[in-house]
Amino acid sequence: DVYKRQACDQIAEREEQTISPAMRAVEGQAPDRNLIGFDNRLKDRDRIKEKVHDGIKFLKRSPEDAVSLVPDAIRYTFQYRETNYAQGVWTDIVRLRDQGFKLDRLKNSWSDEQYKGINSQWIEPDTGQRFEVQFHTRISYEAKQLTHKAYERLRTKEADAFEELVLEAFQKKVAGDVPVPPGARDIPDHPERSADAR
Repeated sequence: DVYKRQACDQIAEREEQTISPAMRAVEGQAPDRNLIGFDNRLKDRDRIKEKVHDGIKFLKRSPEDAVSLVPDAIRYTFQYRETNYAQGVWTDIVRLRDQGFKLDRLKNSWSDEQYKGINSQWIEPDTGQRFEVQFHTRISYEAKQLTHKAYERLRTKEADAFEELVLEAFQKKVAGDVPVPPGARDIPDHPERSADAR
């Protein structure tokens, strides 16, 4: 348990000293979008401890690797106007790379039925620390917030079949009302998935 506490401290230190200052620098490069939910950029410590524990136990990772491999212990969200969304995302991906971060994964969910937006995972090269950056419009972010409890409930796999149907229908209804910004679906996954993998 001491190690898990140290792991949380290590992640918080990387966030505070390296990653957040760089994210603020990227944010400062364009006035037409901003980081939202910044106060929630660190995942709950209990969830981090759980993920580090799982990384050690199930993935047979060293404690150091398990800390670095938690993909969303640190997470950020850029919010754009719909009209500037696609160009803004493309530009910010370049800016994040210019800060020295390595893009590990990008998943474009604008064609999905239950979630709209783009989630990406990045690596801070000096420590190997992973972090998440989401790209949203105001409405897609609000939809994510509205459906978060349903998503969490489905993630735990504790819901019975009927409850799963209800929760999934709720997510589809909310996501179905989110306007898709021009060009948003054209931003490719990284690494790219084939069209039939969606």
